[in-house]
Amino acid sequence: MPNIAPVSLCLILALGLSACEEKADSRPSKNIAWYGVMVHPYINAVEEGVAGFTQDTGIPVKKQIGQTWTQDNENANVEALAAKGYNGFAICPADASAANGLYEELSANGAFVVSYAAPTLLPTTASFCVATDVEEAARLATEALIGYMGSEGRILNVLELIEDPNTILRKRGIEETVARYPEVRIVREIAGMSSIEESTAKIQDALATQVDAIDGIICTGYTPTVAAAAILAEWHQNPANKRIRFVGIDTDPWCSTPSPQDISTPQSPRIPTAR
Repeated sequence: MPNIAPVSLCLILALGLSACEEKADSRPSKNIAWYGVMVHPYINAVEEGVAGFTQDTGIPVKKQIGQTWTQDNENANVEALAAKGYNGFAICPADASAANGLYEELSANGAFVVSYAAPTLLPTTASFCVATDVEEAARLATEALIGYMGSEGRILNVLELIEDPNTILRKRGIEETVARYPEVRIVREIAGMSSIEESTAKIQDALATQVDAIDGIICTGYTPTVAAAAILAEWHQNPANKRIRFVGIDTDPWCSTPSPQDISTPQSPRIPTAR
């Protein structure tokens, strides 16, 4: 997502406008809550956009972030907010299918719901969703990587959180793109990374055990992209290691400003995307 604040603004405004469309004599108060599924750089960035919306409009928004990336945790936290009288929700769904049960419960009680970062499966009672086409972004990133590899070689596919609805789409986009190239294959897939530290450890382990079998690395989440960029910036100081190509999707300033020891040769394109 190139600009978090305007997207958050649109989400919250939509909640308020939906409420205002009710007849004057039955118009509900606008008690808006924003929910982030768990602590994550993307969620933190969106939260800044929500704070900017409140500053610009004076409309208060309750902000809450969950403890784990699970639908059960999201259900418990959001249901508690609804019990306190909140009737407008901007939610990052923890599960593309199961989140609809929560949405249906909220809608049945007169609340308005919008999704951000990832869509839920249709049909849904959410008014709408704002998210990047992450599958297409993953396809573009994979095409770029394969181009740098000369249309042949073995790829390390680094996913982020397997629980994230977007991960399924990214994985599919990568695999379908690779399948079009007979001389390219995914030699290994790693996932389950909620922090840069976890990503660093898993990527380093993959390189340590299979470095001779890896010609390219694709990262389609924030934390593994930042981790891989840092690892390869050091790794590529040895010219012999520059054979490993790398493309990552992220919005981190460090990765979008190449250092003298760039992370790839030639420079990998930066493809901004949402969660």
